[in-house]
Amino acid sequence: MGQRLIIQNQINGESVNVSYYHWSAYTESSIEELKDFANRLAINYKNRSDSFLDMLTDAGRELIEKLDNSSLTDNEKIDLFNLMTYFSVSGTGASDKDSLKYLSQFTNDTNRQNVSRNEGLLAITEDDQDKTLNWSEGTLIVDWAFTNQGYPNFEQTVFDFSDLFFRLDEDEYNEYYNESEDNPISSLEKCPYPTRNVPLSQIEELQNNFDEHSHIWVGDNNEIFTFIE
Repeated sequence: MGQRLIIQNQINGESVNVSYYHWSAYTESSIEELKDFANRLAINYKNRSDSFLDMLTDAGRELIEKLDNSSLTDNEKIDLFNLMTYFSVSGTGASDKDSLKYLSQFTNDTNRQNVSRNEGLLAITEDDQDKTLNWSEGTLIVDWAFTNQGYPNFEQTVFDFSDLFFRLDEDEYNEYYNESEDNPISSLEKCPYPTRNVPLSQIEELQNNFDEHSHIWVGDNNEIFTFIE
């Protein structure tokens, strides 16, 4: 069945697209998937190679020109972000016809043969997003910010991965952790790092914190959180 991760990309609090990863809804894997996606996105925003531009329609090339001229409208920033997201994942599934129709406005590369659910399937239209979200076993939400020119601003972009933990009450903790008598709940550390509103620019620092702290801890309401791993 997999462990199905959805990365939900928002702009100004509105969902603009989602990407499905079949095996990545584990706490650490989800963060690594987001980091890889963000790195590919940054590269694609700067790509001006002939081979890349040849895959764009006139409307797609116009978005790039407006990015370079700092003249993108807010709606065009969303269109460009969706286009760049498409080039940062495996592709869009053939069943998401409305999303493919949307993408065909900006790129002629909509008939990919090697689309992989393990490497990111993009859905853009509202109905396609809803269908994809229904498969989620863990959703990581990113709220994107942009520079005045229109590039993603990693310092101001934040993400929420609070859905990528198991939650236990005291009885469940005692049932599932045989060592609980030696490690009572009172001995668990409080949340050692934020799980909401995490700056994307601090993602590697977060990963280092994973290595330095326990994978089980107590939240503000004495709810117990454990890594999905």
